[in-house]
Amino acid sequence: MFFTIRSDLALRVLEALRDKGEGSNWKAWELAMLLGVSKEHLAKVLQVLTRQGWLASTRGPTGGYRRAYLEGIAIVDVLQAMDGEGASEHPRHPVLQAATDAAWRTLEESGATV
Repeated sequence: MFFTIRSDLALRVLEALRDKGEGSNWKAWELAMLLGVSKEHLAKVLQVLTRQGWLASTRGPTGGYRRAYLEGIAIVDVLQAMDGEGASEHPRHPVLQAATDAAWRTLEESGATV
């Protein structure tokens, strides 16, 4: 299994929102700057994550994105939401593949299940 660029971005968004803390909002432009991606590209990922119920969004000057429901979400859930059931059939991105291989080795060594 491997991460596409889109899946990698989704996982980084969820991580950033987790690190920000419960009830804290991120503006889309703040997340885009933090993650080094365009706001337009990020918007597509945020839309999928919100549709899945993992993020909540609020409009307006004090709005933004925050965590909604993340309990029990596995990495494979994110991969499938972003890239579909055939996520493992997408062409491999070499940099992300190396990171994925290292992550799987770490998970296997720790005895964790995904």
